[in-house]
Formats: sequence, structure tokens, C-alpha cells
Amino acid sequence: MPPSNDSPGDSSSSVVGTRIGNYEVTQLLGKGSMGEVYQAAHPILDKQVAIKVLSEDLSAYPELVSRFKREARAIARIKHRAIVQAFDFGAMEDGRQYYVMELLKGTNLAVYLSTRGALPWEECLSIALPLLEGLTAAHEAGFIHRDIKPDNIFLTRLEDGTLFPKIIDFGIAKLKNPDEQQDSVITRIDAVMGTPLYMSPEQAPGSTEEVGLWSDIYSTAATLYHMIAGKPPFFSDNPLELMLMHSWQPPPPIYEHRPDL
Repeated sequence: MPPSNDSPGDSSSSVVGTRIGNYEVTQLLGKGSMGEVYQAAHPILDKQVAIKVLSEDLSAYPELVSRFKREARAIARIKHRAIVQAFDFGAMEDGRQYYVMELLKGTNLAVYLSTRGALPWEECLSIALPLLEGLTAAHEAGFIHRDIKPDNIFLTRLEDGTLFPKIIDFGIAKLKNPDEQQDSVITRIDAVMGTPLYMSPEQAPGSTEEVGLWSDIYSTAATLYHMIAGKPPFFSDNPLELMLMHSWQPPPPIYEHRPDL
């Protein structure tokens, strides 16, 4: 991912060229809803890593700091090669939290689908099977992702050139048993959890149904539908209408998009 262009007053500009923990920051990789991701290197081991830093504005909110720590804890606890790996956590001198994770090379599934359209069946399988295995590992470790979508599936390539997925961004992950883990599920600071194009019906605002493992499975199925059909199961410019479609409409059969299947 190429570095971003930052304005002179942007806090991300001041981070590049400095050190975070044991790593020297070389470039900004991107920005998300909770902060920035940088590429960095260990000066002695020459190990390249990615470092996610909670933004300065959000660091003032204890609830968001707790969520950020939960995300780091989630991806550190889940031991599966289809989950991005985290291996260090700390705080910068200005108080911002960060965690260090593996540096991924490739692109996310959303970008890949935008350029390729419907994928060949064999390619769908090479992505889907490890994706489902990684999701199972997350669930067995006690975490519900709650935002499975093409943007949060990063595609790398194995040595033989085969595409391999990595689930990223556990920023709104939920513990299956928060009381047992002495953690709280933070929901009041978000009007909507997830992305309407792939979001399970029980995640819609006002729903009284529980969000559980099945919610991730639904979102994964909607993502696989997009991979096979070349488009999501439902589409509308109106988020509310889109969520109602997920709740009440059956998706068009795959064979309408892919007669070959």
C-alpha cells in the first residue's frame, strides 16, 4: 500500500521518521476509523512490521481505548494463519496506544473484486476455505468479529502464487462471554455495528435479536455471494432499505448471476 499524502499539520506526519517502541517508522500505510497504520522496521533485526496507532482524538475516550486494547488482545490470542498476527503492545510518549502486527503485502478483497468481478470457482474456494477456518479459530478463542466484509479480508499470496486471506480489523469485535473475561461490550458509542451491504439482520438498529457467531457466518456468506456472483446479494443507496432487504428478502439465486454454477 503506498504512503498517504499528509497535510503539514497532520499528526501522522510527525510520526514518520520517529521510533515507536523498538521500531523505526518509515511510512504511513493508511488511516481507519480508529487511527493510523504505519510501516516500521526493527533497526537491528531488519524486521518489517505494521503498527496500528490509536488516534489522538479517540485516546481521550476510555471506552475507545478499551476497545483498541480488546482488538489487540483478540488478534494476539487467535492463533491461525488466516488471522493477522499481533505480537506487541504499548503506549507512545504522548499517551497514544499502539500495537505491532505482521506486515501484509497484497490488497484487500474489496479492491480485488472491484477489478476482477465474479471470481472463478477454484479461486473462490482458495479464499473461502481458509477464511472459514480462521473465523472458526476466532470463535473458538471467544471472539465475534461483527464486521466481516471484503474490506476486512486482506489477500496475500502463498509461495506457489495461490491467494490466501487474512482477516483484519477486529475493532468492533465482541467477546462471546464478556462477564467471564472481565470485559465489557461497547455498543452505545456506535449507531450501527457492521456494514449494511454484508450485515446480518440482527445487527440492524432497533433489533432485539442477539448478535452471535451466526452473525459472522451471515456476513461471511454475503461476502462469498459477492465473490461468486460479482455483486453483493442486495444493494440500495438507502442503508435502512438495505437492512430491510437483509431481514425480509431472499437473495437472488446464484445461478441467475452464474449460469455456469
